[in-house]
Amino acid sequence: MYLQIPLSKIILFAAGFSIVFYTVRVSSIIPNNLVVDDFRSVIPLFSSITVIFSIISGFVIQAQWHKWDTLIDAVRGEVNMLRHIYVMAQNFPAGPRKKLRNSIEEYLEVLIASSDISSHHRGVRSKNVDKAMYEIDKNVFYVLDKYTQTGMGIFMLFNRAMEFRETRIQNGSNRLPIMLKLLIILMTITLIGASFFIFFNNVWFEYVFRLILALLAYTIYLIIDDLDDPFCPGNWQLKFKGYKELLQEMQEEKKH
Repeated sequence: MYLQIPLSKIILFAAGFSIVFYTVRVSSIIPNNLVVDDFRSVIPLFSSITVIFSIISGFVIQAQWHKWDTLIDAVRGEVNMLRHIYVMAQNFPAGPRKKLRNSIEEYLEVLIASSDISSHHRGVRSKNVDKAMYEIDKNVFYVLDKYTQTGMGIFMLFNRAMEFRETRIQNGSNRLPIMLKLLIILMTITLIGASFFIFFNNVWFEYVFRLILALLAYTIYLIIDDLDDPFCPGNWQLKFKGYKELLQEMQEEKKH
């Protein structure tokens, strides 16, 4: 079960790390005298691992953050374009206006309903959503044909909405390559494991040093993992709040 609160995962990790630290320290699996003898070699090696981990994770987080910003902009853009189309539809006669607005409302309803389907989360197109979108397309071309001047504005807005939609679908399906994901996991484990080869005279200072380092490495991994799948519950979860709010506005407006 996915823990929505990262703090819960961090606390569980800290508890598990503390148990491992105590076990390693008490059992002397890694002899202190061996580490002291090789201390001059351990420090440069540990520093190299830290630098490599920092560079790779930095590039990955930057790329994932850019994808997240693109997704958010795409969702906001699509919602705004659909809202503009709905508002501009008031310039048409009752018949075309009703059909166009109803098709937008149907599209939002189907999209929101399909947002909980796991296949949709992976960027797979929903046939029902596509069908609803085609209905909007048909109504847009109808008003473009009958009312060219006003219809052209609707047509341009609809094109922009579809561009945002394509961006949302394409970026929503992008995932980190499996080899890169495994590399991040391996480097996280390696960095945490390498810290056990550095000992201090004060056991509490040693524990705090290792714990802070392990928490930083693990938190970086959690951020990358969270950003990698924007549809899974977490701090960076792509929600359909904007679509729901627009649908609610439309339904409220129909009552008046």
